[in-house]
Amino acid sequence: MKGKILFYDAMGNNGKISGNDGNRYDFVRLDWKGNGEPKEGKEVDFDIVDGKARDIFVVQNAIANQEGKSFLTTLILAIFLGYLGIHRFYTGHTGIGIIQLLTGGGCGIWALIDIIMIASGSYRDAKGQPLVKD
Repeated sequence: MKGKILFYDAMGNNGKISGNDGNRYDFVRLDWKGNGEPKEGKEVDFDIVDGKARDIFVVQNAIANQEGKSFLTTLILAIFLGYLGIHRFYTGHTGIGIIQLLTGGGCGIWALIDIIMIASGSYRDAKGQPLVKD
């Protein structure tokens, strides 16, 4: 189910979510699967177990509204210039980018692994944020 965080008490490690069904659901910090602390107003997706919110994730559209690196740009850079590590520089992984530049993308193997990770959605930028799908 989708909804919005109404409030979160960091001291008590609990909060309340308003579901799109009009009901309100309690949650605890252990069920938060997003980066950082839960914040009022964040759009979330969650499961309901015994009348409480569980497995709470930030909604992708909410992430897309944040600044982030483009999925398509990263994928294209990895496909055509992956052996130079250019996609690593673009996403802020400069140390690994330099290593890939000097090794030809790990003789192409590292570049291929990165392309698979990007295409599958498991690749993250240097800030730990998922790539933004345009």
